[in-house]
Amino acid sequence: MNLKPTDVSLSVKKFNNEVCGYCLVCGCHCGFIAYMKDKEIVDIYGHPYDKNSVGSLCNKGIALVGETDKLPYRIKNIMIKREKEFIKSDIEEVKSLLSKRPIKKTAVIMGKFSTVEDYKVLKKLTKDIYTTGVFLPFRPSSVPPYEWSNMKIIIALETDPVNSEVMATRWIMDAVEKGAYLVNISSRYNTLSAKASKNFLMNPYQLKNTLKNILEGKDEPWNRLKTFLETTKESLIIVSETLLKSPLRYFVIGFIKHLRTSYGTEYAFIGNITNIKIKELKDINLESHDLVISVDNTLYEFNNLPENQERISFSLFPDFTAINSNAIIPLPLFKERKATPLFNPFAYETKSVKLQNFPYTVEDTISYIFDTSGQEEPTIYKNDIRDSEINIREEDNVRDGDIYVIVGDSPVEIWGHWYPWLHGLEKEQKVYINKKTAEMLGIKENSNFMGIRVEITNTVSDNTIFVSEGFEESQPFKSGVRKGRILNKPGFRIWRLRE
Repeated sequence: MNLKPTDVSLSVKKFNNEVCGYCLVCGCHCGFIAYMKDKEIVDIYGHPYDKNSVGSLCNKGIALVGETDKLPYRIKNIMIKREKEFIKSDIEEVKSLLSKRPIKKTAVIMGKFSTVEDYKVLKKLTKDIYTTGVFLPFRPSSVPPYEWSNMKIIIALETDPVNSEVMATRWIMDAVEKGAYLVNISSRYNTLSAKASKNFLMNPYQLKNTLKNILEGKDEPWNRLKTFLETTKESLIIVSETLLKSPLRYFVIGFIKHLRTSYGTEYAFIGNITNIKIKELKDINLESHDLVISVDNTLYEFNNLPENQERISFSLFPDFTAINSNAIIPLPLFKERKATPLFNPFAYETKSVKLQNFPYTVEDTISYIFDTSGQEEPTIYKNDIRDSEINIREEDNVRDGDIYVIVGDSPVEIWGHWYPWLHGLEKEQKVYINKKTAEMLGIKENSNFMGIRVEITNTVSDNTIFVSEGFEESQPFKSGVRKGRILNKPGFRIWRLRE
């Protein structure tokens, strides 16, 4: 859909140009109208004719599109590390730095703001390309969010879309208001809990047994739910990136494939999901590479970084990855280039519109430093989950009695803590644990777990420790603890408590 400015301006601010585009912060790809004065964005609104957002734009989209270039923390110059300090430099010095050391094996790690265009040029450099997201060898969703409102049954597994695909949540609420039966199964109470017909707090072990009971029609209320699925055409199951980064990954995928094949159930995986064939971080051996190129903040997934390793970071901010690299190259945001998102859970074929100029691109920079040539087209999977060959296997058996740490979605993602007003939504990182589990572990209220303050609450399941992923040590306001230190399991969000 080609969006055009509205006949009547939505902004009361002074501007001399209107540009319509799509926000690529998440998979919703909400349309917007940017009101510009010369080259500066002075106001931004969700586009009223966009079918995804219907005129709304979330706080993350407003911040990223409207505020990024105005932040004092934004990296706008190439920086080189000399004797543990960064100094302003240029692309020639980055090239010279790498020429002084023979590079035998290069790895690329692509984060949230990576694009398909980045992937194409980096694939010419090395086959060892990894992502902090999740690769699925089929379409990540069978139905777009704006059709969720027509569903009669919705099952939500360990997901809170308001923290990832923000505007998609409205369509779940619309479905419930129209009488849909919403079953919310999660390790903690979340936004969906307020509207759910049934809420179930479950740890990973309990969740696996529950999914088995649904498949077998065993015990109530799971027998009744299976009957609903058998007799109701308009059914949907929503699963977050969190469960796909857990020991239950392949079991959950198999469960959804069964529902899709047997009952025609629609499905949607949400979060940083791609159907472009790419390796995942859980499979990397970081120590085996003498050069690591990061697009966005990707190294926060690791507890320890190898010494004597060259690292280049394409960064928006001086985050953990940037300050642990030898060279920092400014990362252009989607509003500063024409680009296709790498992470695209709803498989929209959306491209960004260039609103502002930026002196660097990943393609030009990499091509200049390494003199790449040739063309590598990405492999994109568009088949349905039921038509996919899926190797159903266990990453690791979940066991009764194990305590699991879940590092999950929260209102503010890592990049959000560089924006003062987004940081204000979640000023402090906390560990959430219920009273029974706290007593079992000898943890007290307001004590520390992994250096994070503990809050004892009845809103999380037994044998579960929940921590927000949206923090790391390099944030400018109140810093936190990065995921790599909490789990020490790159590429995962759920893992058993260290013994």
